[in-house]
Amino acid sequence: LRHFIGDGVGTRAGKGQLASILHSRIACDDQVTVENLTAMKERFADALALFPPGYHFDVIGYGCTSASLLIGEETIQA
Repeated sequence: LRHFIGDGVGTRAGKGQLASILHSRIACDDQVTVENLTAMKERFADALALFPPGYHFDVIGYGCTSASLLIGEETIQA
């Protein structure tokens, strides 16, 4: 696991702070188009539902730069 975790996470965990990394995926079409990237916003709830119920997140990242640009920062933050 150390190979996949950045130094910052290991440092915080070493100081007694709990650090967890969870991930999920959003279904997407095999064609990269404006319509398909924009449609990903309708699937956010499905992807979030895969996480443990009641889990407290300090940070959630969305790693699709192209879709983020099209969907908009305000929608992604909500």
